[in-house]
Amino acid sequence: MMKHPAISPLWAVTMLLCGACFSNLAVSAPETTSINPGAPELRICPSIKADETGRKLAESMIWTGDSSNPQGVALGIRKSFELSRKPQHASISLFADARYILWVNGTYVDRGPSRFQPNGPQYDVVNVAKYLEPGKNVIALLVVGNLSGGKVMRHVPGLTAILEADGSEVARTDKSWKWTDNTRYRQVAASWPNLGEKLVDARVEAGDWTLAGFDDTAWKPAVKIAGNSWGPLTRTIIPPLGETPLKVEFADNAKLPVVLQAGQKLSCETGRIVQAYAMIEMDADAGTELLIEPYGVRYIARAGKQTHVTIDTKGITSAAVTVKSGRATITKFQLIERIYPFTRLGSFQSNDTFLNRLWDMCARSCEVLSEDAYVDCADRERVEWMDCTPPAFDITRTAMAGPGTDGKLVYSDPRLLGQMVRRTALTLQPEGWVKAHTCSDRFDIHAKMEDRGCEWVTGTRLYYESSGDLEIVREIWPAIVTQMEFFLKARTPRGLVRARDWVVWGNPMCYVTGETTTLNVFVKKALVD
Repeated sequence: MMKHPAISPLWAVTMLLCGACFSNLAVSAPETTSINPGAPELRICPSIKADETGRKLAESMIWTGDSSNPQGVALGIRKSFELSRKPQHASISLFADARYILWVNGTYVDRGPSRFQPNGPQYDVVNVAKYLEPGKNVIALLVVGNLSGGKVMRHVPGLTAILEADGSEVARTDKSWKWTDNTRYRQVAASWPNLGEKLVDARVEAGDWTLAGFDDTAWKPAVKIAGNSWGPLTRTIIPPLGETPLKVEFADNAKLPVVLQAGQKLSCETGRIVQAYAMIEMDADAGTELLIEPYGVRYIARAGKQTHVTIDTKGITSAAVTVKSGRATITKFQLIERIYPFTRLGSFQSNDTFLNRLWDMCARSCEVLSEDAYVDCADRERVEWMDCTPPAFDITRTAMAGPGTDGKLVYSDPRLLGQMVRRTALTLQPEGWVKAHTCSDRFDIHAKMEDRGCEWVTGTRLYYESSGDLEIVREIWPAIVTQMEFFLKARTPRGLVRARDWVVWGNPMCYVTGETTTLNVFVKKALVD
């Protein structure tokens, strides 16, 4: 019989000392709440506190008053207001569960929010000064709620917003805001990687409801709802995502405008994989049916000129619009890439063309996989897994910079990593472990990966060392203690942790329970960190 290998002194001391330290820490246990009915309880880190704007937003949550909350709901919501003059400074703070698209006076402004755990939502602050005018103005939003996928959790829908101009509050969500579900978005749904519209019928809408002059007298008044269905609202730490119109090549050297009859299509190539949404302008006969691919949108046109913008981006290398019946003249077919606004600063050049190309591919991969989170792939999942960084952050801090609030660059920008470790803390389960991925209702075998819990602790140390930000570390510290105690309670009399092994493709011990070497090394590294 083989003897068990001796435990190294460093390993034994680390386990004993860290175990003693954790057992003696006086840390408040994270509170639990059932804000996501039907799923395991979500925990709120007691250290996370809403800021002043977050508290006001939580008190100003609105929706329809319909408690049935059908799945895949899409609402148009508007607020008209008067301004005596054009403001020099104006911003809107807003949050929606689960997604919004914002227009001001008919002009597209932005979309959001970033993916979130309902027990720790974050609001956006969007600069809107250039869109406002003296006289009548309107804020218009499409809000899509009650979806479940790889980056959104099924939860009660809601919207909250505060508009401020030149230091004064101009508007806040209340019963004076109006809504309708009679929009073109007849069917919306979420898959594991994407969410968006499936059936669009432009004939439903009486006009462009994003314009200030639209008659919304038939719309219904909003109803105030309880903001305590969500955890504390705090401001997002990441900048607005960057949007870049892409140059595309149309098949057969087609030049716009293009007239399409039934059975004809207009297609384009991007030349590389991009993370983009589509914007299509057309002049069509009423009832013309089109298919917008690869977005999976069935579009039924009204008569005349019209524009459609897809709700979500998609990882693509090509796109097409096909007329299934009727007739349409496509006057504009634009793909807009929407990713984290990195500036690539690092470069690599050698006399080896393969290495040069490989470096550029790696840098580009980091760019296209950086959205509101580091995601694992551009098309198959787009999910925030805790092992997305490294290598994502390794590339970020080597080659990238992000925009700062002061107009200067943030070198080795750590903000996506900060969001990741914070969201992971909010996945803490009653048994004491954090999920391997965030912001989804998926609770299969891949929800719990012990090695990912260790990588989360290591990632938190990496974030602090790269940012100097102790605030997030303090917020999530109770969850870190709970996760590490989960491991320490799993020690055998030999001092080793008995749990499931490292999950990686090709590992023959993947998910095998035992005193496995790799998992114990992960735990040791997390304890040291």
